[in-house]
Amino acid sequence: MRRYYLHQRKGVYYAELIDPATGRKLPARSTFQTVRDDALHTVHEWLRDGLPIKHAPSARPIAEHFSVARVIESLKHENITPEDCQRIVDVLTKRGLLASATLAGSPGAELFTDFLTRFWTFKESPYVKEKSAHGQRIGEVHCDHNLLKVKKDWASFFVGKRLADVTRDDIKQFSIHLARPERKLSPGSLNSTLVAGTTALRWAHDNDLIPTDPTSGIMRYSGDSKRRGILTHDEASALFALDWQDDRLFLANWLAATTGLRAGEVAALRLENLDGNLMTVEASYLEGHGLKSTKTGKARQVPVIPALADRLKALAAINPHGNGYVFWETYREDSPMEGRQFGLALRDMLTILKVGANPTEQQKAEALEYWAARNVVFHSWRHFFATDLSIAVGPEKARKLTGHATGAVFAGYADHEKAGFLEDMSRATEKAFGKIVPFTGRKVTA
Repeated sequence: MRRYYLHQRKGVYYAELIDPATGRKLPARSTFQTVRDDALHTVHEWLRDGLPIKHAPSARPIAEHFSVARVIESLKHENITPEDCQRIVDVLTKRGLLASATLAGSPGAELFTDFLTRFWTFKESPYVKEKSAHGQRIGEVHCDHNLLKVKKDWASFFVGKRLADVTRDDIKQFSIHLARPERKLSPGSLNSTLVAGTTALRWAHDNDLIPTDPTSGIMRYSGDSKRRGILTHDEASALFALDWQDDRLFLANWLAATTGLRAGEVAALRLENLDGNLMTVEASYLEGHGLKSTKTGKARQVPVIPALADRLKALAAINPHGNGYVFWETYREDSPMEGRQFGLALRDMLTILKVGANPTEQQKAEALEYWAARNVVFHSWRHFFATDLSIAVGPEKARKLTGHATGAVFAGYADHEKAGFLEDMSRATEKAFGKIVPFTGRKVTA
């Protein structure tokens, strides 16, 4: 049997070595010789000493080349099952020759962006179903926020990438891409975007969808996050002394300033939640999602300054739709005002507080820039309330009113203890915030 064939391509001799066991030819290899005798000499050196391997210090014996060629030829033609394929992958992985591999039809073969989208789509998410099955709460709004981060940043970076093919270096490069200076994002924003993907990848690894965890060792962003700005008492008093054109917006801001309610909790308030000077906070409203439970999933009771409680009840009494909402929407019968309207009204009134009711465009821009630099927004009322009440009664008691997750409201309190606690908090609230609204006697209108 011949041991090789020799032929020319563009003046250069190529050799095809023949496997003596099968008679099959190896792929043609250049001898880099243009003279036949020199090419023959090179081929005989290969047969004697082995074939040179690129970037390898020594030649590889011909027998090994033939052996590997037989394996490859077998893979081309044999009926290989997915189990066989996995065994091959396992062998190569254990030998350190393969970092990862994605089998067709396996969970890891799903496009990474499709997996992320499914992971954060509330009604489809296997992650949500698992947490719910174990009694853990995860909100639809939280999922929607993460889905937006996936669509905005992750999807464009990982186009065409399979779930099992995502590597640690991919995540590292993505984290660098996210932090480009021109984006001017805070460490908090960067970390929340990064977590939208790393949470999904860790879950995929924990549930055996992928063999390794590509998020292991990935650094979080550090640095000072922009602190939420709050108004001083003098600024708050001056703000509420202004002429607010819509009492709903005035009362929404007053309520947030003196109870620490979130915007969605303010919007969801119903007349039935007001009992004397006590308010039960049991729901949150978000446009597009409707009424949901509070952020912690728990209801809480909060004292309301008497003058404010009276104004809220009077506002609910003129609700033209009869739907029970205190902050009713003029043009919609089935839903309250959106929380973002409270924030927009605050922004407008802060502008007036800074530069008056008839500012020039330049003055208005400067005022907006000023409050933006101080980071004062509607949620700032929550910090305003928590800061002052914490000074008055201590952080633990204050948390019970703000509804932070670490302050499970009234859990373990006997009824008389609850009543005593609320009386104390009512007095503390009245003392701390009772004077920030100097004029409360005007008729409620909207």
